[in-house]
Amino acid sequence: MIISATIHNRRDTNDIIVQTDSNRKTVNIPGKAEGFGSSINGGELLLLALATCFCNDIYREGARKNMVIQSVDVTVTGTFAREHESATDITYQVNVQAPAHSSQEINDLIRFVDSIAEIHNTLRKGAQVTLKL
Repeated sequence: MIISATIHNRRDTNDIIVQTDSNRKTVNIPGKAEGFGSSINGGELLLLALATCFCNDIYREGARKNMVIQSVDVTVTGTFAREHESATDITYQVNVQAPAHSSQEINDLIRFVDSIAEIHNTLRKGAQVTLKL
């Protein structure tokens, strides 16, 4: 699976495309009020990536275990202390509603997904990021 994200930004235009293999989608993120850049920052998108990954994986893995998941809430927080520094203290909280299943079953699913979530493990293992000019 090849995943890409592209942003084309100029005054008053913020075109964003994400793609997984041949599945291409546009994402609507308004530009900044002053005309250049995005109205949300990369840190917010990074934390959204973690939340999205966990949410999707809960539904996927729940289905594999024949669990009926009604809803998932994920809140991810992290600290970016200063410009030019990496995030610290990234944590997340999860609420999974699956009334037909016990708290133990739900917590086991949450722990399992935490161990296999691709974006989480990418950050935990420290993926190399390479600039190509």
